[in-house]
Amino acid sequence: MSSDAFVNFSKSFPFSVVEVIICNKNNEFLLTKRAIEPFKNKWHFPGGLIEKNISLKKMVKIMAKREVNLEIKIDKFLGVYELITPQRHDISHLYLAHYAQGTIKLDFQSNDFKFFKRIPKNIVPIHKKMWLDTKKLMKF
Repeated sequence: MSSDAFVNFSKSFPFSVVEVIICNKNNEFLLTKRAIEPFKNKWHFPGGLIEKNISLKKMVKIMAKREVNLEIKIDKFLGVYELITPQRHDISHLYLAHYAQGTIKLDFQSNDFKFFKRIPKNIVPIHKKMWLDTKKLMKF
């Protein structure tokens, strides 16, 4: 989608997106640090826009590969989250997955990554809610 089409779409319609919480063998969550707006310099979960004719689960796997170069095993669907800001409206479909294989390599959207045991202070606000809800669900 061209940047003009993206901006025009965002003025009238919400974005349907997938987000994925990727765990390592120690049940730490992978976060990447945004290099671009929105949320530049904040930690966030990998994810992005759902592309036409691609299922949610397939899109989660595509986004994990595209954003962090990892093959993942999806564990479960965690729920739907909504973020409304003056700039955009996102409806997020959140999944929990475990790292299967690959070496982390970031795309242009991020400049750092880390597996976290505890929630960092500088996290995207909606991702903080996702983190807390997931930890309650997992009971650890």
